[in-house]
Amino acid sequence: MMEGADRVRAWRPRVAGVAEVLHAEWRDHAYPAHTHGTWTLLLVDDGLIGYELDRHDHAAPRSGVTLLPPHVVHDGYPVTAHGFRKRVHT
Repeated sequence: MMEGADRVRAWRPRVAGVAEVLHAEWRDHAYPAHTHGTWTLLLVDDGLIGYELDRHDHAAPRSGVTLLPPHVVHDGYPVTAHGFRKRVHT
């Protein structure tokens, strides 16, 4: 269960094939439409993330793995007031 303030941690590891790692916990943060230049691996540890990918609605559930293709427009937002906790690797 998430408690407390929003938390974000991002870094660029020295690992071949990984450009950036982001660990985040948000209750009401929404991402505007954007793209990534690489494949993006999304792991949801808690909550539910809604997103539009290439003009189609999707959801990334807890304990799920989502793979987003490069250069495809998408956004992201919490589906419930509980928010979400996620890990993203690009």
